[in-house]
Amino acid sequence: NHQYIKAAVEFLKQGIPIAFPTETVYGLGASAFDQAAIERIFKIKGRPQDNPLIVHVANQEMVSIVAQINPQAEKLMEVFWPGPLTLILPKKEGLAPSVSAGLDSVGVRMPDHPIALNLIEAFGQALAAPSANISGKPSPTKAQHVWADLQGKVPLILDGGATEQGVESTVLDLSSDQPAILRPGVITFEMLSSYLPDLEEAEARLKDEEAPLSPGMKYRHYAPQAQINLYWGEENQVCSLMAQHLDQAQAQNKKTAVIITSFPCQLEGDLNFNLYSDNTDQMLAATAKHLFEYFRLADAQGVDLILLQGVIEKDLGRALMNRMRKAAKERYVFE
Repeated sequence: NHQYIKAAVEFLKQGIPIAFPTETVYGLGASAFDQAAIERIFKIKGRPQDNPLIVHVANQEMVSIVAQINPQAEKLMEVFWPGPLTLILPKKEGLAPSVSAGLDSVGVRMPDHPIALNLIEAFGQALAAPSANISGKPSPTKAQHVWADLQGKVPLILDGGATEQGVESTVLDLSSDQPAILRPGVITFEMLSSYLPDLEEAEARLKDEEAPLSPGMKYRHYAPQAQINLYWGEENQVCSLMAQHLDQAQAQNKKTAVIITSFPCQLEGDLNFNLYSDNTDQMLAATAKHLFEYFRLADAQGVDLILLQGVIEKDLGRALMNRMRKAAKERYVFE
């Protein structure tokens, strides 16, 4: 709706962050060139200052203003943009310093969502935007999730309904000679490696004093208030241990939620979410779309313990297990 885009642009011009939908999760955006506005984003979210932001653009011309584009990046933009792929590139002068958290590089992507693209085009500048939630909590896949976290902190949420994909973008580092995936996502290693034969998976193991190149690398993310136990491995062992832990929790009068993905275990918690399908690709897509939503539903119902099945770690499953591991307090893996 043009009226709401216009209102959003007026807030952005005043340096006031607003929330908007993308195909992955909702973002909290402000001009990538306005340091005071970027500082407001960090304050609203409670975000660590060394955690860089991703810059969202509506066209390649906007990329060339903020970053140096190499031939690899040009090809990948042509193939995967607009879409859930963030490219880490050498940055140019002019960006608000906090966008890149003091690094010489910046993450850039073109979202595949009409509201996001219309907003950026109408504003006429790139928007720096992390997810529109309190740092560390599950990412927002609906406008209601943004409202639950940020009500009273942002003046406008552009409601585009539920996001299509539900997990954040793949982050690909092209700022050095060695291309590497820093955060897995819907654009998978397999999809990218056909264009980058020497591609590495470099999901971070950072030392405490190191600054992360990408969001999602250093800090605990995606976690609800409820404790998450993550289970993965041989089906009978997974189902047996989940049943044991469920019985123990219920004996202690804990409120439980069970999220079934890979194995049709016969379990019944206080809340039950069944994403199982004989078709693995369908299961992975459904899990990506609904995982964070189910975490938030569990919190809204006062759940104490979430028993969560893992997924096969290939294709989209890499991204899902990345998010699940970061959210889980306890992990039970049967090799």
